[in-house]
Amino acid sequence: IIADAEHITPEDMEKIAAITRLDVGGSYDNPGTLTSLRGIEYFEALEVLFCLYNQLTSLDVSRNTALTYLDCDGNLLTSLDVSRNTALTYLDCDDNLLPSLDVSRNTALTELYCSDNQLTSLDVSRNTALTLLDCSYNPGDGVSSFPVMAWFDNETVPAGLDVYASSWTYDGKTITIDFRKAE
Repeated sequence: IIADAEHITPEDMEKIAAITRLDVGGSYDNPGTLTSLRGIEYFEALEVLFCLYNQLTSLDVSRNTALTYLDCDGNLLTSLDVSRNTALTYLDCDDNLLPSLDVSRNTALTELYCSDNQLTSLDVSRNTALTLLDCSYNPGDGVSSFPVMAWFDNETVPAGLDVYASSWTYDGKTITIDFRKAE
């Protein structure tokens, strides 16, 4: 516990830098009120971060390179940069306002939840360790398709990959995942 956030001591900074797990999340029924995670960069050893159900519009975890688990579900995020979080195995960014998501450098990802955003497409072609993918309830092309660039196509979806939903209704239209094999 840091008694006075206005006067953080060097000893406090050592404690912060050593923390590996941080839960500042709210819940669906009891949302949190955080609008910023300013200072998260000082948690240098952070491996697990729960900041779900708050009011975050941005989240910078670029200096948290040890991060393996990130749950930022249920915020107001319009961008999320996880390009430096190459150890990430679990990412839940459901229920945000993300227009795009780049997970190309997160090759260790086994679970990806990015449903209920504003995604028009998704590229998981480098995420060959995935065992679960939920990209449902995104607008896709706005007509009928949600293009997903992958290491496989619609006919060769790996048996070890659980795809949460292959189609959904968005804005009154049926949207279907269209897995397209990367060249």
